[in-house]
Amino acid sequence: MSFPRYESYKDSGVEWLGELPEHWEIKKIRRVISAPLINGIFKKKREFGKGVLLVNVFDIYHARSTNRGVSWSATTQPIVATTFDARLPDLFVDGNTIHVVWEEQDVGTFPTYSADVFYSVSTNGGSSWSTPEKISDPDDDNDPSDGDPEDGVAPHIYVVDGRIHVLFTEQKGDAGDNNQFVHHISCLLSKNCTVATNWKADDSSEGSISGQRLGANNNSPYSVLSTIGYMQDCVFAFYHGTIGGVATANELLFGSSSCNNGPWSNRVELTTDNVQALRPDVATQDDRWMYVVYEQVSGSNRQIRFLRNNPEYLLYLPLITKP
Repeated sequence: MSFPRYESYKDSGVEWLGELPEHWEIKKIRRVISAPLINGIFKKKREFGKGVLLVNVFDIYHARSTNRGVSWSATTQPIVATTFDARLPDLFVDGNTIHVVWEEQDVGTFPTYSADVFYSVSTNGGSSWSTPEKISDPDDDNDPSDGDPEDGVAPHIYVVDGRIHVLFTEQKGDAGDNNQFVHHISCLLSKNCTVATNWKADDSSEGSISGQRLGANNNSPYSVLSTIGYMQDCVFAFYHGTIGGVATANELLFGSSSCNNGPWSNRVELTTDNVQALRPDVATQDDRWMYVVYEQVSGSNRQIRFLRNNPEYLLYLPLITKP
């Protein structure tokens, strides 16, 4: 079967999809439907037998190795069985304690543009887990007027000095792709972090650690993505986004920091907007070195870029430099 060609095409930004007609748009299904989003048939894959494949909902699973990855538990165990859309997990391991956060779509409200961040912990190496707790909206009222984020996506977690730190992105309102903010919340390990009200938001005066709104380019990814690191008594957050939420602009790489659990610094631009800077990740070494990698996109050319600090002067993010 063949179809007539359009006059002009553009890169979809999705590798397996290839080119699209120039006038086509790529949007999330949940942003264009006109009725409450329902996740379809809630059955596990094994319950269907053979036949037509279905798009199914997701659980967060855990597998365990006790010999440094030589072998793994025979079956993966779900941290939580959910009827919602659970995805994008992140974890931090501290001895026999495993902390996990993930994003879960909120289907109970409309318009269903939102998701929430959930937290669960295992204190016995993953043999059992606490009941998942929604931590991005502690009072669970889906009401942004109380200062809580409207939603939470793409979380990252770090545990240090008796405190759990979580970053996540809020996509606010109908213009969610172009109205995004990075938030930081934390919980003292001396408290019960499986209780949502023990989590504290620690944002800047603008209401988020990223300050004024950020956006995502029309191409994937649609969410502002962040990563978190720790060095010299400071928490560092790196994230990408367009300035002012402009959907046609290129994403920059930004950084913010908070030292000794104090206020967050203003965001710092670490790249320029002549190319896209996406999906940052961070690692530290010996409480002296900080390394950041990210994806740089220029047209159809994608490369991995690397930044590191000057260890003689690292105190705040403006001193992150390109080698």
